[in-house]
Amino acid sequence: MTIYGNRIDTTSEEEDFNNDKLVLLHTLWRHGERSPIYLFPKKHNHDSGGLDDEEDWLNGLGELTMNGLIQHYKLGRRLRHKYIKKIPFLSKIYDPNEVHIRSTKTHRTIQSARANMVGMFGNVKKYKVKEDPLFEQIQVEIIPEKINQLMHNLNACPRRVELWEYLVRTPEFQRYLNYYKNLFNELSKYAGEEVTYKHLLYEMEDLLRIEVENGYNLTREEKVFEEQVFEANHKIYRFMNGLGLSTYEGIKFDEEIPKTGSGKLLWDIIGNMQEKVNCLLNNTALEECESVLKKKYFVFSGHDSTISSLFAAFGFKHTDFNLDGFPMHASCITIELWMKPDKSTYIRAYYLRRHTPSIEITYDITGCENGCSLDSYVKHQFSRDKMK
Repeated sequence: MTIYGNRIDTTSEEEDFNNDKLVLLHTLWRHGERSPIYLFPKKHNHDSGGLDDEEDWLNGLGELTMNGLIQHYKLGRRLRHKYIKKIPFLSKIYDPNEVHIRSTKTHRTIQSARANMVGMFGNVKKYKVKEDPLFEQIQVEIIPEKINQLMHNLNACPRRVELWEYLVRTPEFQRYLNYYKNLFNELSKYAGEEVTYKHLLYEMEDLLRIEVENGYNLTREEKVFEEQVFEANHKIYRFMNGLGLSTYEGIKFDEEIPKTGSGKLLWDIIGNMQEKVNCLLNNTALEECESVLKKKYFVFSGHDSTISSLFAAFGFKHTDFNLDGFPMHASCITIELWMKPDKSTYIRAYYLRRHTPSIEITYDITGCENGCSLDSYVKHQFSRDKMK
């Protein structure tokens, strides 16, 4: 069954693909659950012990938790079910010639990729992820932070810095600063240092969410400003992705910012698809096509911002597909390239959140409303990126 609007992927083993063939797969996911990256000052005591000490977290701050490892193991199992069992596309055994993994340099994204591969190709139970020899054998290409425009490093693109200088002068942003001025003052007092939209706001929301999810009682002050912190941070997150802003001095932020966010990642995915098709149709005898034809699966292990910026590049109006806020841990986008018997190709894309069926998002992508052939999407994206 296919549900248009928010389409649920209910592909069964018996579904007729009209002899269409899956020829290439990309996934982009957020790392699994991690510890907080910031702690409130120790002077603020919590009724149930709190999270005031880094020692409260076994692996330190900002690191993948055991639950985070399990989340990605489970996601790997889910992907295994579709792409190894349901659609016999990938090999049952991990093959580095078939799978290419890229990750940001953080430990949590690298470990998430390894846990995911164990879930997909390994044979251990979820609580023994690291005991599988495969965990250390997985080959992960780590992208240096200074040149990481591919996986959405906010400081890596001069054009993005330039756009932000215009963005902060927009009426919407100025109203934001005025509206939350008192909140930032109160947060600064609580933190013992200045809190602004770009300093500690994200970290505070992150910590509050983790405290609630782990059953800790918030202090009286935290209960007062919790809702406003979430609201203020989500609005900044929308601005960061070019959303909620009118045209200013000729700049259409919802078109320009996505180009600097995951524009390069999107074109990298498109390039992989074009290369695969070219080798399948025209140049199978060329030496460089040998590795291209073997490669079936490209993985990008990133962050919430990586997913949201790709959604912005797709033309979505929310930061978490059909919701605002941050994509949850171990969320995953899959992008499939299919070939018909007449050798034409088309794209199918899905979004996987934990504990819910995957949703087909193909027809929500700008340029794919009436179907998504590779050729037509490339033409649309090229014309869009060339717009002034």
